[in-house]
Amino acid sequence: MLGCHLPSLLQGRDSGLVRVTACVLTTLLGLSAWPAQAQQEATATVWRMGDTVHYDGYMDADAIQHVRFHAGRGAHVLSISSRGGDVELGMALGDVLAQHGMDVEVRDVCLSSCANYVFPAGQRKLLQRHSLLGWHGGVLQDMGDSIPPEARQQYQDYVQRVAPLERAFFQRIGVDQASTTWGQRPEFARYRDCIGWSYSLDMMRRFGIEQVRVQGGKRWQPPASFRGRCVFHIDAPRLAK
Repeated sequence: MLGCHLPSLLQGRDSGLVRVTACVLTTLLGLSAWPAQAQQEATATVWRMGDTVHYDGYMDADAIQHVRFHAGRGAHVLSISSRGGDVELGMALGDVLAQHGMDVEVRDVCLSSCANYVFPAGQRKLLQRHSLLGWHGGVLQDMGDSIPPEARQQYQDYVQRVAPLERAFFQRIGVDQASTTWGQRPEFARYRDCIGWSYSLDMMRRFGIEQVRVQGGKRWQPPASFRGRCVFHIDAPRLAK
């Protein structure tokens, strides 16, 4: 379901092992963008217009610092289009929104770490009618036997370090951490070839993702695919009366 993005997460003499391990970890933790891109593309552009900060691109430390700068100087809205990136950078950007009470607007796409950590952290959340808001995994997901034996220890060390950070982040913003992995439950196994999933507004509310609205009061109609790969949709189950 996930692709690989290759940030320099790990150090080691065997560059092949480092690449394999980094790929496994980024695939697991939602570090990858949709779909996989070359490392040199993992950048972002930030600019401000009035009280709105525009963010285009992947999770990027310098770009997040620019958002933080403007948030401390009267910016109230983050307008974002991002295919995701590093877990910790995604949480860092989410913390900027939460700490400054900023709203978030998804102009085009908000995927992977953007959906996991940035969108839920906004005070009010605005979607365009055809915005794609897509999840595809997080720290809690079960990788089973898909991790190469030579990468398992590094994987376990990384998860042990990052898992408490993710848990604390969701506690801070009051959102259910299970939102990052719900689409990987057994009942959705038939969608395993899809790149990820989106949630209905009702399902988002069940996770604690509140104050979501669609521009113009229209019905949200997220795309069912992204660059040729399916994105399945999860609605809230109907409760028996």
